[in-house]
Amino acid sequence: MIQPNKVLMICFQFFPTKGAGHVRSRKFAKYLGQFGWEPTVLTVTDSVDSRVTGPEREDMEGIKVVKARFNDPFTSAMRLLDLDPEKDTRLQLSHGESSGKGVIPRVRAFAIGAISKFVKNWVAFPDRGVTWIPFAVYTGLRELRRASYEVIYSSSPPPSSHIIAYVLKRLTGVPWVADYRDLWSQDPFLARSSSRRKAERFLEKRILRKADCLVTVNSRYLDMLLELQGGKKITVITNGYDPDDHKVDARDINDKLVLTYGGFLYQLKRDPSPVIRVLDRIVERGDVDENDVLIRLYSDFEPRLQDLRDSLTHKNILELNGLVPRDEILRKQKESTALLAILMDHPLTSAIHGSKVFEYFGAGRPIMVWAPHGGVIKDMVEKTGTGAVATSESELEEILCGWIKEFQETGTIGYEPDESELQKYNRKNLAGDLARVFDSVCETYQEN
Repeated sequence: MIQPNKVLMICFQFFPTKGAGHVRSRKFAKYLGQFGWEPTVLTVTDSVDSRVTGPEREDMEGIKVVKARFNDPFTSAMRLLDLDPEKDTRLQLSHGESSGKGVIPRVRAFAIGAISKFVKNWVAFPDRGVTWIPFAVYTGLRELRRASYEVIYSSSPPPSSHIIAYVLKRLTGVPWVADYRDLWSQDPFLARSSSRRKAERFLEKRILRKADCLVTVNSRYLDMLLELQGGKKITVITNGYDPDDHKVDARDINDKLVLTYGGFLYQLKRDPSPVIRVLDRIVERGDVDENDVLIRLYSDFEPRLQDLRDSLTHKNILELNGLVPRDEILRKQKESTALLAILMDHPLTSAIHGSKVFEYFGAGRPIMVWAPHGGVIKDMVEKTGTGAVATSESELEEILCGWIKEFQETGTIGYEPDESELQKYNRKNLAGDLARVFDSVCETYQEN
């Protein structure tokens, strides 16, 4: 019997947390065994694996996990400042007790904001996982010496995972594959001072010299990484969907057209307001009753959305909800008529697919994407036949009017995806692509 090759996967995010950063690595780990690779996952001690249920628990069955100590400097600092680390610091300072009225509360809020910014920029450098690095190096080295591993894999963000892999590669010589779900020093969406970006760029270029191969999620990121580290072998493996995630019981909502969004809005950098305003105008025109159509948002709290709802002529078209666990949002997707995806209004998004659309593929519902800059997301949705993409409010209105008319006539919205195209984004097939990267790295390593 042929023994599988072993890979040590360094993943700060592996067990379910807010956001979707944990999904990619967990799905790779779930399916790599079917392609001759046995994963061991190195993650942090505060992972909530004991509370994981449903499909996410099934993903982790049979996967060996080792944990290294992690003390979050940002969380500790926020608690010392009497702030909730799980909530938006900006909102707590502007709407909580810290703001108040008068000079003293305002000075206190300013001081806390300055301290918070300093902690984020320099105490938690290169990221909040900085205190995890020495413990993860020790734990990873012990594991690499305990058994024979062929490859080290690291996933970022946070980039501390790559730093750990870099040190382990230097200490052991085991080949290293670095996976970029998002960029590091080149990420335009993160607020950074110029000095912080220079320090990050210097550090990133230095550690990437030791990587045997880079993996990222789209061709634009590939080009930017080549600019940073020219000559390095880089492979694109997109995000995807797992059909197993969507085997959930969900009630049907047939009395109205329900359009659902679930995920972070990042202080309205992902802005659903154009979609909401267009629907309000359609209702005002009399094309549909406000009780027969609904946009549901399951997202992080943002006061401006409540202000928007208050300003609508027809308030019943918008339902604001907080973030819910991933298994619950998957259920909400299945019970919806259609799903809403939102990209940021930034030129770089023309080259980004967005992880949300991939997740929606498994729900089997039509997808409407608000993508102000169009690009690769439009091509992918059209090729897969999974929905429609709007780049202007006039296109939004055209799509919504068409869907409303179809729903009024048939009680549903037609959905006939191209299954052969969808299979390109099946998590199992993508894990096979990563396994081939590992095979290639090992072959090159043995030749050299």
